[in-house]
Amino acid sequence: MQLLHNCRSLAKKAIRGMVQVDGASIAVPPELHRFANMLCNLFFRMTVVINRRLGLVEPEYQSLSYSLKPPKNKV
Repeated sequence: MQLLHNCRSLAKKAIRGMVQVDGASIAVPPELHRFANMLCNLFFRMTVVINRRLGLVEPEYQSLSYSLKPPKNKV
């Protein structure tokens, strides 16, 4: 299982690297972005399927960036 997590992490690093290259005004073909994103999604889904078949419960994802509280009304 750890191997799939490592593969997903490396795919994310590739995506971040391509964004940096784009930011330096060096063109990266959009197909590379899509392919890296597809790999990232594939590794995640494979992990979920394997965990389900093994009877492992996936922990619910809690974002550290976004609050679960409803936004306050500003008056």
